[in-house]
Amino acid sequence: MNTLLPKKTKLLTWPVLHQGKLALTLLVALLLSIAACSSGMPKTWQQVDMFDVVGESAASLMALFWLWLLMISRPRGRVTNWLIVGTSLYWLTTVLDLIDEFIKYPADMRLFAWLESLPVPVGMVMISIGLVQWLAEQQSINRQLAQREHFQREHQLIDPVTQLYNARYFMLQLQREIALHRLTDKPLAVAIVDIDGFAQLNRRWGMAVADNCLRSLAGAIELRLRAQDLACRFTSDRFVMLLPETTTELATAVIDGLHQHSEMLQPQPLAVTAVTINLNDNESADELMTRLTMRLDWQKRCRYADGQGAA
Repeated sequence: MNTLLPKKTKLLTWPVLHQGKLALTLLVALLLSIAACSSGMPKTWQQVDMFDVVGESAASLMALFWLWLLMISRPRGRVTNWLIVGTSLYWLTTVLDLIDEFIKYPADMRLFAWLESLPVPVGMVMISIGLVQWLAEQQSINRQLAQREHFQREHQLIDPVTQLYNARYFMLQLQREIALHRLTDKPLAVAIVDIDGFAQLNRRWGMAVADNCLRSLAGAIELRLRAQDLACRFTSDRFVMLLPETTTELATAVIDGLHQHSEMLQPQPLAVTAVTINLNDNESADELMTRLTMRLDWQKRCRYADGQGAA
């Protein structure tokens, strides 16, 4: 997701998120290499086919390069797990293929032959699943971008940091959806997400890091939206979502997972408070937003009181 972090900081941030996966993959490669070398006998130089060595070395290096690219370009998540695990399986088979050029296994040992062959289709299937889900992610972002660019040509309603619409545009769309709700009598939900302690984060880490966190959280919110939904930056540390034809329970499911994403942000994990409510009969847009803000403030006070009590 290119919008989450500036180009200068991306290479320094994402590999930290995947260092556990990288360490595990390298450890498995080392153990497999030791097991393979101890299970067979070295081939003589006359038995080694240098053309195969060059080809399989190139394949192994390219697979490792693909794995590195994934780890520096993808955030944590289900899609990334599919891609990294599938690519890791493929790379491990190329390592065994390369070792096979120098080691001759006993005729009755088929284990390493299986390990060279079976993980390949499994890895390819996992990579394919990851790519399909990655495409779905990109299509969701593209829908938001297309809608955003359309209105940007006519209105100055874009938040410069997150590139989401601002509070003014949200209120215009909310009024429109309330009018439609009264015609169709379908449920209408709104949600608000507040970053706890954002002012302290800004003072401690600086504006650039704070803006990066805002962009990352905005991207995570966009990925959870459906085609009919809208996300906007409401204030400096709050995002709002307009969810047509949505009950409170479904709205909660749409924004589910934001807490987990915010806790993985670098360099400082964030805590967020999220609240969803439905429109009441004869309620105006201003009244709805006032009630939503009061519900958010009440929930934050309750969390703070629970934390003080626990302390």
